[in-house]
Formats: sequence, structure tokens, C-alpha cells
Amino acid sequence: QSETNNIRNLRMSINDYRINRIIGKGSFATVFKAFSRKTQKPVAIKIFSKKMSKQEEELARKEVSISRTIDHPNIIHLYDEFRRNDTWYMVFEYCGKGDLDKLVGKKGTHKYYVGMLKEEIVALLAVELVEAVFYLAEKNIAHRDIKPANILITD
Repeated sequence: QSETNNIRNLRMSINDYRINRIIGKGSFATVFKAFSRKTQKPVAIKIFSKKMSKQEEELARKEVSISRTIDHPNIIHLYDEFRRNDTWYMVFEYCGKGDLDKLVGKKGTHKYYVGMLKEEIVALLAVELVEAVFYLAEKNIAHRDIKPANILITD
């Protein structure tokens, strides 16, 4: 119930965006699906915890700084970033199909099962991932956490 109250409070405090639902949680941030009040298009809003350590805050600053310099079709776009009442908000492109982890499912507890995906889809995802990683490498940026849960699917 407190999470519901937090969403209600966020709706009032984020004027440009209408919060819809939680779509992910990390160690120091929660990601919400939201809608731009201006365009009515969906976005993902990453809301950082007010109680971040100095190290976590530095990681968040780096994420913002790097995200501002990136412009590649296979890398999620940062639309906006702002602070209100000591809370940090990052507004990203919304990837409606979820992540690769959910797309392929899991077989057992430790192996990713990709047999359900057509070979052409796997090849396309591999090419797009390599293009994105190559782009980052050209800019001397290392992702350092590439895994199926961090590969987001748009269509």
C-alpha cells in the first residue's frame, strides 16, 4: 500500500509525466512506466533513492553524463533528467517489449532457453548488440553489465 501512495505522490510532483506502474527495481533506483503529458507517449522514468551513498550517486552522475553523449539507434535514449526534493529522475525511451531475459524465458534455474526464438531474430539481436557495443567502444565507454535483463526490446 505504501508503494501505491508513493505513486500517487509522484503523480502530483512530476508535472510533465503521469506515472503508470513499476516496471523494474534496482539496488538504488526504481523504474516506472509513465506517459508524457505533452506527447501522451510512454516513457520510462528511473527514480533514484533519496538515500544513495556517495558511490551510488557518482555512478548515477556517470550514467547521466554518458547517456547525454550517446546517440545510437540500438541504445536507449535519455530524454530528460532532473532533480526535485533531493530525488533524481531520469526519463528514458520506453521499450515496450521488456527485456531479453523475459523474452527468451529460462529453462531450469540457470540456463537461458533460446530455442523458442527464430534463428533470424537471434541473429538480428546479436548484430544490433554488437553494433551498440562497437559504438560504445569507439567512444571509449565500457558498459560493464551486459546481460539479458539489460537488453531491452522495442519491437
